Amino acid sequence: PQNPKTPKVKLGYYLKIVKTNDQPCSIFLQQRLRTENPDVKGRIFEAVMNQLLPLMKNRFGNFLVQCCLECGIYQAYHSLLILNNWDIKMKRKQ
Repeated sequence: PQNPKTPKVKLGYYLKIVKTNDQPCSIFLQQRLRTENPDVKGRIFEAVMNQLLPLMKNRFGNFLVQCCLECGIYQAYHSLLILNNWDIKMKRKQ
């Protein structure tokens, strides 16, 4: 169960990171990934994966993506491999 004193995770936070370089928001989500139950971690992960490329390119979003990897969210590894493979194919076409 979620700690009642812990602020609720709003899945729109990742947009703030990308649009306004919101470092506190990135740190907040990283802390939640390290401390919350698997359900909350899964919801954060889904939101991150929906905006993976913009987050990876953002200096604070990149830390959040790394945290997904460090927290053992194995879908992150798979998604990054697919994205990397897609990026390589697109560069070959240019």
